Amino acid sequence: DAAAATLRELLRDPHLPQVVGCALLAGGTVVRGLAGAAWGRRLDAAETAELGRWAALLSGRTTANAAAADADALPAGLSAREAEVLELVAKGQSNKLIARDLSLSLFTVKRHVANILAKTELASRTELAAWWVAKRGAR
Repeated sequence: DAAAATLRELLRDPHLPQVVGCALLAGGTVVRGLAGAAWGRRLDAAETAELGRWAALLSGRTTANAAAADADALPAGLSAREAEVLELVAKGQSNKLIARDLSLSLFTVKRHVANILAKTELASRTELAAWWVAKRGAR
């Protein structure tokens, strides 16, 4: 629990120089171990996805290769970014809050939500949230 709390603080704004420095100093082996750990509900999907990106970068995998590998593991052909947006939709956040949390424009969030609805063939944010919670539990 303490490790998850510390990681959550770092993952809250992963682009700060000190956070990037921490990941680099920890090294690929440590970051890969953190990314592969069973965090359960201690970290959400967006946080574990960010750890996975760190591990991929420190492993020398290209962003394109990492995205392709991540996409294979996500249901309905969702991208890693769509999964991050969907995680926040499932938590009940508005598009405005999602945009702020993920440093995206409001238009981009709306486009992601529309794409997710199309890919999942669901009709509402409520259905998306229920579907996502069910899919996450099945993993």
